[in-house]
Amino acid sequence: VMICVVDEPAILAAHTLAQTLRARGVSVAVNTSLRKLPDQFSSAEKLSIPKAIVLGSGDTDGTYSLKTLGVKETAKFDIDGLVSALA
Repeated sequence: VMICVVDEPAILAAHTLAQTLRARGVSVAVNTSLRKLPDQFSSAEKLSIPKAIVLGSGDTDGTYSLKTLGVKETAKFDIDGLVSALA
């Protein structure tokens, strides 16, 4: 999965989430380029990464948006659901 960071304040949260997911056995890349989301999704697809987590400074409610790249499908999960969806 690639974590796509929307704004600068979310960079630290993205790295923290990446560490948490890695500790649970999930392979994670973090894109901190702050480019537009379609560009970040394109980068993930070029690396054959099928899913992306969109993370911005407003995402503080403990849920994460998981997008399946290549299709217009997005779902929200808490951390346990996210790990299950990525397993």
